[in-house]
Amino acid sequence: MAPILDEIESCARQSEQMMGWPRRLGRGEPAASGSLDKNDGMRQTMKPALRSIDAMTAALPESPDGRGIPQSLAAIGPPAYASQALSDPPWRYTTAGRFLHNAARKFDARVLAILAEYGWEDVRLVHINLTRCLDFSGSRLTELAKRAAMTKQAMGELVDECERIELVERTADPTDGRAKIVVFTARGLRLMGAFREAVTLAEEEMAHQLGHRRMGDIKDALAEYAEGAHGLAGQARASRVQTE
Repeated sequence: MAPILDEIESCARQSEQMMGWPRRLGRGEPAASGSLDKNDGMRQTMKPALRSIDAMTAALPESPDGRGIPQSLAAIGPPAYASQALSDPPWRYTTAGRFLHNAARKFDARVLAILAEYGWEDVRLVHINLTRCLDFSGSRLTELAKRAAMTKQAMGELVDECERIELVERTADPTDGRAKIVVFTARGLRLMGAFREAVTLAEEEMAHQLGHRRMGDIKDALAEYAEGAHGLAGQARASRVQTE
C-alpha cells in the first residue's frame, strides 16, 4: 500500500506546483515565458503515475463486497482509485446548467462575431460582462461587482481595461461628491447601439433554428425561472413526491 500512496502523493505535489500558474495569471500578473505549456506538461507528468497506480492495484486482493475495488483502496475513496476515477460521468453533460452554459457561450460568441463585422474587433466577452451590468445613468463599482458576481478588485481591473479602450469612464457621483461612478463614454454608447442590433440578429437566427414559438417559450421560461423564488423548486419537488 505504501508505494501506491507514494505515487499519489508525488502526483499531487507535481500537480500543485504546475497548477499554481493559472491562479497567478487570474490576478493579472504577467505570465512567465513558456508558462502556457504547463497544462500539457502536467498531463504528461500524471500519466506515468496513474499507470503505476493501475499496475499496483491490479495485484491487490478484491474487496469482499464484490464490487471489484481492492479492499486496501476502498478506504481511500474513488478519487484515488486508478485512472478510471478521472473519467467524467455522463450525467455531467445532461444537466440544465450545462445546457444553459453551452447555449449562452454559443449565443455570446455569435453576438461578438456580429460586432466584429460591424467594426468592433477590440470588444471581447469580458467587456460585455461589464456593459451588461452598467446602468446608462452610471453605476458604482461595488454595485457592478455585485451584479457581475466578481470581487471589487477584479471589477476595478475590468473597468480599467474598458477605460483603456474608451468604453467607460469614472466620474463624480452626482448624489455623493465623495464617491465615483462608472458611466458610458460616447464610444461606449455607440457600442450599446451596435450591441442591440447584434443581439437582435442573433435572436432572429436562434428563432429561425428553433422556431419562433419555441423561442418565445424559452425566453418566457428563463425569465420566470430567473425571477422566481429559490424555494419554488423545492416546493414543486415536494408536491411531486406526494403525488407519486
